[in-house]
Amino acid sequence: MHRIGRPSHMILGTFILASGAYATTIHVPAEARTIQDGLDKAAAGDTVLVAAGEYVGEGNRDLDYRGKDLVLLSEDGPERTIIDCQASSDDPHRGLHLTGGETTRATLEGFTITNGATELKYTFPNAFGGGILLQDAGLTIIDCILEGNEGSYGAGIATSASDLTVIDSEIRKNGVRYLGGGVYTGGGESTLDFRNVSVSDNSSDYGGGFYINTFSYLSAQDCHIDRNGAWGGAGGGIRTYRAQMDLQNCSISDNHAGKEGGGIFHEASRGELGMHATVINCVITGNTCDTKGGGIALANDTTMDLRYSTIADNEAPTGGAISSRAFTGIEALNSIFWNNGVEAAIHREYNGTFDAQYSDVEGGWEGAGNIDADPSFADPNADDYHLLDDSPCMDAGKDDGETYSDMDGESRPQGDGFDMGADEVLGETSCDLEVYLDGQPKEISGGETLSFRATASNECGETLGLDEAVMEISGPASLNKTLYQGNLVSIGAGASVTAPVSLAVPTGAPLGIYTIDVSIYREGEFVSNNFFQLVVQ
Repeated sequence: MHRIGRPSHMILGTFILASGAYATTIHVPAEARTIQDGLDKAAAGDTVLVAAGEYVGEGNRDLDYRGKDLVLLSEDGPERTIIDCQASSDDPHRGLHLTGGETTRATLEGFTITNGATELKYTFPNAFGGGILLQDAGLTIIDCILEGNEGSYGAGIATSASDLTVIDSEIRKNGVRYLGGGVYTGGGESTLDFRNVSVSDNSSDYGGGFYINTFSYLSAQDCHIDRNGAWGGAGGGIRTYRAQMDLQNCSISDNHAGKEGGGIFHEASRGELGMHATVINCVITGNTCDTKGGGIALANDTTMDLRYSTIADNEAPTGGAISSRAFTGIEALNSIFWNNGVEAAIHREYNGTFDAQYSDVEGGWEGAGNIDADPSFADPNADDYHLLDDSPCMDAGKDDGETYSDMDGESRPQGDGFDMGADEVLGETSCDLEVYLDGQPKEISGGETLSFRATASNECGETLGLDEAVMEISGPASLNKTLYQGNLVSIGAGASVTAPVSLAVPTGAPLGIYTIDVSIYREGEFVSNNFFQLVVQ
């Protein structure tokens, strides 16, 4: 999908938002000796801006926002701004510990947090959250790395009764003694929203990448959950217990579990209904376990809706692709199950069920529209699970009435129908306008003017045009505004048009993360769109 911007003939809109406080910026170390000094001096809505460097010792670890929704931001990103906790189980410290009722307007952006550690015991909170711990709090993490942290529960991040959003970040190479190598929720219902996050090379007894505990909820979109290990138990990539999750456009690959569910283990208590998982447009490949369910395992009254996904090259003694036991149910649609071991690749026991329709199941499976044919992956040895043009899975799926894009963000359907699996093979594409955005900042304060440039580029061999442009702003406040509607604006072959864009941000703008999206149309038909995110602070 092309990301495009605004041509010169558009009418510029005004960024209209509601009330909020004027924010200031406190510089570390120029105006505050340590990061905690800066946090203590800041008020809600302020930004603590930290210069590049390695931050160690008291005042630069165990950081606390003290209940204030403020922004902790690095000047030069996570590779150059490092919080080194220098901790051990005998001398435990974390990077961040929030307990004051903060919301997800509280932000951490552009840091590496490393060498955090907790006590090695079962007590809460001392054994939870090697890198970050949230208790009855909220936080948004953007462009951060959590690496090399350890503990007993949630070596990277642990939450209790908290709301956590993580965007464009990495949680890697963390190790935990018990539950949740990368991320753990426990001690209270939590909500997790992960977008474009890599959770990789973490290890634990249960839940190598994620352990999502009682009544918590995980939403993961465009995430990579790879090479994690639950060496003593279940759920190499993700392990849920009495929790729910929605996964879209994720890769879950090369994880290992010592027991069930190399990629995913989804479990509830017997007789407890309603613990549901949705898995859409996901690639689940190369996962292994020592007992059942190399790709996915379900237990104890859980359910899963599995659509447009590719489950391939997973291994287990039984149920290489799927294990469903103890009154669980998996409903699969438009998916591929291939090379997971034809003998018992789908395993069911104790009233576990697996129903598939319009899916490619190796060895065959009863159900409307199912096939048994080599899906013709591009190069599975190189982890390339795109479909070749001769794939029997092309146009063999069913329209389920929902609107999705595939694993590459391409819209469905292409060609004559919906494809099976996570990849939708592109039909013949016609060349059209592409618009690019540049010069936009990441943060802005109320009372300032947001300025950037939009270029509409015609890289095709003929003159093309547009006759309508719409801007949509979503976040703490929203706006949908027609920017241009009128005569066709023509752009010649090989030409481009650049327009300055100016958006006034009122002093009273609500604080938080906004998405600004611009779409262009021709004769009522969508051409393309572009968006960017902006923090109003």
